[in-house]
Amino acid sequence: MFEGKVIYDKTYGHVAYGCTICCGVNSAFFWSNPLDWPFGSTNPNGVNGRDSCSNTIFDVSSDFWYSWHAANTSIATVDTYGVHTGVSVGSTTSSASAELDSSNWRLQCPLVLFNPSGNDNVQQVSVSLSPATVVPGGQSTITVTLQPAMAGQSVSLSATAVDNSGGHQHVANRPVGTFSNATGTTDSNGQFTTQYTASAFGGSETIKGTVNGSSGSQALTVAIPGLAALGSGANYNLVGPTASHPSDHYGTATANTDLVTIANQYAAAFQGGVLIYNDQSLPQGGLFDINADWNTPHIEHRLGINCDVSETAVPVANRATLVTIFANNGSPNYLDEGNHWHLRFGAAGNPAGD
Repeated sequence: MFEGKVIYDKTYGHVAYGCTICCGVNSAFFWSNPLDWPFGSTNPNGVNGRDSCSNTIFDVSSDFWYSWHAANTSIATVDTYGVHTGVSVGSTTSSASAELDSSNWRLQCPLVLFNPSGNDNVQQVSVSLSPATVVPGGQSTITVTLQPAMAGQSVSLSATAVDNSGGHQHVANRPVGTFSNATGTTDSNGQFTTQYTASAFGGSETIKGTVNGSSGSQALTVAIPGLAALGSGANYNLVGPTASHPSDHYGTATANTDLVTIANQYAAAFQGGVLIYNDQSLPQGGLFDINADWNTPHIEHRLGINCDVSETAVPVANRATLVTIFANNGSPNYLDEGNHWHLRFGAAGNPAGD
């Protein structure tokens, strides 16, 4: 015999060449422990075995089929093949059992019962905003909560603009705001908190938090409060809506009231006189990108306190009286921009104009 090695087992009568150890499984354990997955979904688990001689890990899941068991079926159930289903948010355990060939110093590989078990966490992630409505460029405190609470879990945050919100009927490359920290880890209460600064545009932004593959989201409203549509009037015409911004005559209650008064006084001073009102603000305020490119040139028109009045539609002889009407009705600090007057109600605005 090669190297003269012959093994004779006097007890069991076996004769063989080589060592007397039978290589089998010396441990069995779950693929994932703990197994974490979102409530309302499923997640498979299986069993790996470790070879006692080579230390190789290999899949032995099929040996454990039909033996799976969940400790608390009000939280999770598990089917024949180890697929777990979340029934409610919480933690439980699951187990499986099977007999596998194990290691032995004899040539026989005896069957040994293995009973692996592991922790199961049916998780839910929620996102809360405080406040849930901010002005353009305003800040909100974002809290991501993982249930059941687990510390040290990685959290990621993202923001997405809601298409066509805020009066912007164009969607390509729409900006969103910024997080002070877009990633982090949960504390002992399963929470992570950060600050979010909204974009300069009125509308809605969806804030999404993700932990261990589970996600939750909440809508953040970005708006100047209290804006309302000016509406039609007997002594003015509204112009300026485009396909990208179909609703562009929103203002504060004060601005809207003063605009109606200005038109009525002008019509009284010049019989049949009608003013032409161009852009005010968008329905939720914020930066008004008249070129639909998420940029200026409108510097103001964000707060509902501005309106452009056509100058070319007003006879030259009437203009001195009209600007006096502006000054007497809330807009003494108007700008004359050549082809229109830029009215400002209640704020100095930016003297560079827009």
